Amino acid sequence: MNPYRMRLPDVGEGVAEAELVQWFVVVGDEVTSESVLAEVLTDKATIEVASPVAGVVTALHGEPGDVLAVGSEFVEIDTGSADSNEPPPTSAAQADVDATTVANQVRQVTRAVDPSIPTSAQTTMEALMARTMAADRYRALLTSGFAAASIVLAAVGIFGVTLRVVQRRRREFGVRLALGARPAGLLAGSLMRTAAGAGAGLLLGLALSALLMPALSPYLHDLSTRDASTYAAAALLLFVISLAAAALPARRATRLNVVEVLREE
Repeated sequence: MNPYRMRLPDVGEGVAEAELVQWFVVVGDEVTSESVLAEVLTDKATIEVASPVAGVVTALHGEPGDVLAVGSEFVEIDTGSADSNEPPPTSAAQADVDATTVANQVRQVTRAVDPSIPTSAQTTMEALMARTMAADRYRALLTSGFAAASIVLAAVGIFGVTLRVVQRRRREFGVRLALGARPAGLLAGSLMRTAAGAGAGLLLGLALSALLMPALSPYLHDLSTRDASTYAAAALLLFVISLAAAALPARRATRLNVVEVLREE
């Protein structure tokens, strides 16, 4: 038996090592080319490492939690071939025409050179990248969905609470109008009071977000957890919703009949 000795491949630009998160295979498992062998964690992302050959796993180098250097021995696979230290031959072609046309031409040329070379496993670079990034894309979509749901729930909660608080001041507005207060002044005062409370809550929320966001850094590619525009957009949205929730009932209250408001219990 002359196993194919796979080394930990390059898992990212500038990445020299990776932490082994988990194995998806055990010794004795049969794998195919592109079967996922393990999951590793770098300082940039969580990456699934696939097998470049088909065969039977004969050895695993490393335990979950170990930090492995790029290029170190990773997995040994018995391919059943006398010359198994090299992966099956692969080729790449770049062209400006349709991928199907290129695939047919490559297949014809390969068969003309050596009919024994398999040509069935052909794919495009887009499809290969899609398979490689599928797990990260799923996590990104899932995280984005939770973030959107959080924004919606926060907006609904803030709107409801603010609306209720201002509505409970309806009698107060009536008394102040009866004493000669101007409607514009009441509206401005209500908005300022709401803005102060919303501003304090947003500052606290931004501080907590800045502390907790680094936990998501492994799933962010070329994005910063300190992106000021993202924080500003979310804060501005919630602040505007708070002011709108305060303005609607306050403006309605300033237009009510003062006598009817004072008669209410």
